[in-house]
Amino acid sequence: MNSFFFNFKKQIQKHLNPAVYCPSISNEGNAKWERTFANGEVINGKCLNGFQGSASRKCTQSDSIGHWDPISTSCIGICLFLFLFLFFFEMKPELSEYL
Repeated sequence: MNSFFFNFKKQIQKHLNPAVYCPSISNEGNAKWERTFANGEVINGKCLNGFQGSASRKCTQSDSIGHWDPISTSCIGICLFLFLFLFFFEMKPELSEYL
């Protein structure tokens, strides 16, 4: 009998406190963000075609609304990535033997 009331209470809480999600975003910070449960964990976005890196941010909850926090790291264009890569090795010629 105790189990019945526990399960009943759990079902009521589930309906009164529905899950809160951050919406999907097709392009922000050169990354795609999937619909995500708003639990405050760091989420990794998927870099769009032509971009490289690791995009991350948190999905948090305020009242009953999911919000994306600002992007902490983002994807950069592959051309910029290659430029920075080549510039680094140009400045450090002794590393060019590893290419």
